[in-house]
Amino acid sequence: MNAPANRTPENDEAIEAMAASWLVQRDEGFTPAQAAEFARWRDANPKHAAAIAMLEETCGILGRMPLLREEPDLRREMEALKQPHSSAAASRAASTSPTTATKIVRFPTLLKVAGALAACLLVVLGGWWLRPVDEEFRNTYTTAAGGYLRVVLPDESLIELNADTEVRVHFSATLRRITLAGGEAHFIVAKNPTRPFHVAAGTVDVRAVGTAFNVKLAPAAIEVLVTEGKVQLGQSSAPANFPRSDTTAAPATAVAMLVAGQCAIVSTGRAAAAAPRIATLDPAAVRDALAWQTPRLVFVDTPLAEVVQQFNRRNRLQLEIGDAELGHRVVGGSFRADHVETFVRLLEDSRDVTVERPAPDRIILRKVAAPP
Repeated sequence: MNAPANRTPENDEAIEAMAASWLVQRDEGFTPAQAAEFARWRDANPKHAAAIAMLEETCGILGRMPLLREEPDLRREMEALKQPHSSAAASRAASTSPTTATKIVRFPTLLKVAGALAACLLVVLGGWWLRPVDEEFRNTYTTAAGGYLRVVLPDESLIELNADTEVRVHFSATLRRITLAGGEAHFIVAKNPTRPFHVAAGTVDVRAVGTAFNVKLAPAAIEVLVTEGKVQLGQSSAPANFPRSDTTAAPATAVAMLVAGQCAIVSTGRAAAAAPRIATLDPAAVRDALAWQTPRLVFVDTPLAEVVQQFNRRNRLQLEIGDAELGHRVVGGSFRADHVETFVRLLEDSRDVTVERPAPDRIILRKVAAPP
């Protein structure tokens, strides 16, 4: 598939269609030029980045819906979506009417779902049931600032990517190897003792059989948190991006065995030779460390009335709109679904919304009256 034409659509549905095309292309594999072109398109307009983040969040939701994988009509629709699209076709998607552009990604089985949902299904599940487990598989997954992505791998392992994260996947017949090039990711590993699962981040190598763990690659340290089972922690003399064959794990020396609830911090830079610091975290600390997995709500010129409905469906603290006119105000941005108070403070900071708190679990939003 050629990269979608680098043209700024004039309407939100065409932006959504273009974002879906980019995600399909990313799943098939970017060339360096395509990756640069994608980054330019994403950063050219805040709506572009918001659309990408919204679709990545949708992918995460769909990753939790395994029954969809067995829907025959959906399989056929996804295969139709995989048919190559030329740059000219992508350009037409950006310039035609909303109805025409949306037809690129809307299919009968998904009548009530957002147009790009089918593309997300392809990104998360595409080819999932078509590719033999032992066949070689390569791909790179990335998220933008504020983004989130949940990926189902060919062996049924799962990866959740936090914002600003890049993971490179290479499966061979004898090894499952992931390189965390930047950011943070959580892994739920499908058991297969004959096919080791390695995650490399900097000079750290994590080996798992059937377990769940989180890896964060920060400037000064690499953090590994085990949430289920146990993993073997190793260290190598060369960083994960050092040139080597992807078909073998990085030469690493085992330094510790971590069990659920344990966190290891491996210093980088001048302190790289120091032994990892290992601590046992209580359940509350583990939840705090994984709080980024909480679903995000992404809005692009969305009426405040609809935004309030989405927050209210997910929280005990309920929002009310005290003035009908205020409900038509449009909102944009990406918010954690459980951060109602943060969203309310942003509205207050705009200086045209005032807040009333008649009860601990109730907030009323009102439009600030214009001065006489």
